[in-house]
Amino acid sequence: MNSFDLYKLMVDDAFHHLQIHAEDVDLLTEDEGIYDAVLFRMLCKSVPNSAIVHPVSFSPYYEDLYESDVHYVFQPLDKPIDWVVFVMESVPGHWSLAMLELSTGIVNHYDTCYHKYAPEKRFLTLSQEWKLLKACKTIAASLLGHRKLSWNSPDLWYPGLETYVKQGEDGNCGVFCCILAERIVGGGTLADITLEDALEWRHNAAKLLECEISAQK
Repeated sequence: MNSFDLYKLMVDDAFHHLQIHAEDVDLLTEDEGIYDAVLFRMLCKSVPNSAIVHPVSFSPYYEDLYESDVHYVFQPLDKPIDWVVFVMESVPGHWSLAMLELSTGIVNHYDTCYHKYAPEKRFLTLSQEWKLLKACKTIAASLLGHRKLSWNSPDLWYPGLETYVKQGEDGNCGVFCCILAERIVGGGTLADITLEDALEWRHNAAKLLECEISAQK
C-alpha cells in the first residue's frame, strides 16, 4: 500500500475512522468501549507537541496497510513536536499505548490491562515490535525533515508494571491510553489514574464532541 492508497482508504472509510457521530458520543456516555475515530480526535485535541498516529495504521484488519511503511499521522502546524503517540490494537479488542520521545529515540509501550492476560501478553509480538520500531524511524525522519536524528535506531522499552496504572475489570483501555499520553507529555504521575478519572474523561469527551456535532449541523 502506498500513500495514495492510504488516503483513498481513509476517505472511503472516513465514516468509521475520522468522522464523529452521535453513536460515538452515546458510547462515551456508557461505562466502557471507545471507537478509533474518537481516540484519534481526542488525542489530537488533548496531547500537545505531539504527532498522533491513527490507530488504523496498526489495525490487524487492514493487512496491506499493516505491512506497508505508510501511516496516517496528525502533525500540529507551527508547533514543536517532541513526541509521537501510537494507540495500537495489540490484542483483538484491546488498546495499548506506545510513546516515542523524538529527542532520545526511546519508545515506551504501556498496557494497562496486563493482568487480564497471561503475563507475556503485555509484550508485543515480534511482528508488532518490528512494525512499531520501523514506524518510529520512518515517522521521525518525516517529521524532522532535513534535520538529522540524534539516534540511529529507536529503542523499545517496557516500563515496570509498578510505574503506571493497573486497570480494573472494565473496558476503558483506550481511555486509559489517552490519559496516560496526556500525563506523559504533561509530566504528570502515571500510577494513580483511577476508574473515576476514566469516567470523568469519558464525560468531558462526550460533551466536547457533542458540541462539535451540533456546530456542524
